[in-house]
Amino acid sequence: MMRLFRLLVPAVTAALLAIAFAPLAKADIFTVRGVPVDASGPSATAARDLAIPTGRAEAFTRLFKRLTPQAEWAKMPAVDEATLDDLITAFEVKNERSSSTRYLADITYTFDPDKVRTLLRGAGVSFTDTRAKPVLVIPVFDGPAGTVLWGSNDFSSAWGQISFRDEVAPMVVPTGDTEDLIAFPDAASVSADWARLEPMAMRYGANEVLIARAVVAGGQATIAWTRVNAKGTSEGSAFGSGGSDGEALASATYNLAIEWQEIWKTRTATDNSAVSTISAIISFASLPEWVETRRRLLEVTGIAGIDVSRITVSEARVTIRYRGPRDLLDEALSEELWMFEADPMEPGYVRLVPYVPEVPAGTITPPIVQ
Repeated sequence: MMRLFRLLVPAVTAALLAIAFAPLAKADIFTVRGVPVDASGPSATAARDLAIPTGRAEAFTRLFKRLTPQAEWAKMPAVDEATLDDLITAFEVKNERSSSTRYLADITYTFDPDKVRTLLRGAGVSFTDTRAKPVLVIPVFDGPAGTVLWGSNDFSSAWGQISFRDEVAPMVVPTGDTEDLIAFPDAASVSADWARLEPMAMRYGANEVLIARAVVAGGQATIAWTRVNAKGTSEGSAFGSGGSDGEALASATYNLAIEWQEIWKTRTATDNSAVSTISAIISFASLPEWVETRRRLLEVTGIAGIDVSRITVSEARVTIRYRGPRDLLDEALSEELWMFEADPMEPGYVRLVPYVPEVPAGTITPPIVQ
């Protein structure tokens, strides 16, 4: 049996769900929500005892696929009941139904992050355990009523049917409230202009925007997307098909969301075994600024730890431990608008400075992901 059963207070759960557009917590990626279980047995209790282990195995499979690129899925380690019992720290039951011989429920399982990492590293699996900041998706639909930005339509309904808020690359959709309507009253007002998009992105806790324009006809849908952030733009497309135009749009939307996860995981996954170090100097104007900078650095993809060797009122000399190649670390830092810069006056050290794209003035930064 599970060592710990944690049933969250419904009111607390409702409050957490109510803050749907708040910045997402990193720990969420190790929680797998809504795993359906269904088992039969000689009694309701026996059926429940059969259902819970089945759900735990399914939850681990979902977690493994969440953290790893598809190329790694064949390496998923076999886990027995004892291992699952050790990996899972808590579970929450919802929608519980039972008869004299059958048990059904939806279960949320919480995994121990450190134990999951240890298991995957031991299996030689490349994985990512750091979430991207959310991307704000602005759906624009070229439909029978013309080009539509706000309001109910097949494309907005397709985004409402999927949820990628707990994934490693979260995606959020604007609610279309008054502030959104003022910022972008119609589809014609939406363009790849970061200066205009940034305030809305920040309001939803995102650091970039995905403008997704969909067309559909004859059960075939195409979504052309433009990614916009402080570093520039990139473009891509996703496709879907179905027995109706609505099904085709739902298929294309799901495929785009899956592709977005794969882009992030492929770019950030490492074998997480070897740890490298870099000596850095970090300047700051106050102690609170240093504390906040250190906190943000520890959330950067690949950074395993920061050891302080010396600190003054204006700078800290640190050793940063990181996993994966150095170019991945540099790219992850650029996502936070930071970069390392060599200091000829401090041999053996680099300085953490604001990110500056290395492109000629007046040009657009090349796409982040091809």
